Amino acid sequence: RCGAKAAACRRLAEIGAAHGFLAPAGACIPFGVMQVALQEAGKKSRFDELIGSVEGASIAELEPLCAELMELVASTVPSSALVSEVAGLLPADCATMARSSANVEDLEGMSGAGLYDSVPSQGPSNPDDFGASVSKVWASLYTRRAVLARRSAGVKQAEAQMSVLVMPLLVPEMSFVLHTVRPVDKDPNLLYAEIAPGQGEVLASGVQGSPWRMLVDRTSGEVHTVAFANFSQSMLVREGRLENETVNYANQSLSNDADRRSELGRQLMKVGVALEKEFGCPQDIEGAVVEGQLYVVQSRPQPL
Repeated sequence: RCGAKAAACRRLAEIGAAHGFLAPAGACIPFGVMQVALQEAGKKSRFDELIGSVEGASIAELEPLCAELMELVASTVPSSALVSEVAGLLPADCATMARSSANVEDLEGMSGAGLYDSVPSQGPSNPDDFGASVSKVWASLYTRRAVLARRSAGVKQAEAQMSVLVMPLLVPEMSFVLHTVRPVDKDPNLLYAEIAPGQGEVLASGVQGSPWRMLVDRTSGEVHTVAFANFSQSMLVREGRLENETVNYANQSLSNDADRRSELGRQLMKVGVALEKEFGCPQDIEGAVVEGQLYVVQSRPQPL
């Protein structure tokens, strides 16, 4: 079994064919594989002890317990047989993004947005690098922030499970986050998009700067640009690693071409309306533009 994110990504590929977008193929490392790896490494008993301690720990006690738990998990790698199996499901020699797909995220009423990690790597052709990326995603289940979020939601720590969605790493010109209902006032007629040059991680990284911000009226199709991007740097992928690069906005079509902004806004509206209809509720959508083609990598219920 895998989490809601992995299940939604499987549906995205089917939906995209009818609505003008692509979804990258992927492979899912299911729930329970982390526990098997811990058992094989002789670490499962200590893991269970730490989970029990975290459950009843005070706020002050959590930091060292979470740090030990994360280190224990991050130092535990998937088996070579599993790495080979994943490699057989992906394009040869591709760099990958290992993405969290927990049973406690991307759910209506419990999005978990931003709590769990996505980690790039050179892919299964470099087993050590790939294995480390999977382990880091597993370990992100036990950050202090994630533990407190589950505690606040009434979820026992032992019930939290992490599967890992492995996808070919896209190399986009720009990335976006799209809300099918404007978040600030819950207006269902206005879709709201934030768009950044390069990889989408810059949108959640906390770096100084702003994305392009668009509102799209789903009744009229009118696109309003309410802010222009001014990030000084974008995140690009080189050899399976994220690196920063200075942005030249003179070369960015969204900054100097109103027609391109309108075109992209209407494309995003079409995708957003389609996914909202397919999934039956407002959606929080992540995606990218690669060589002019729109990709959607994630769609989950939008917190309202």
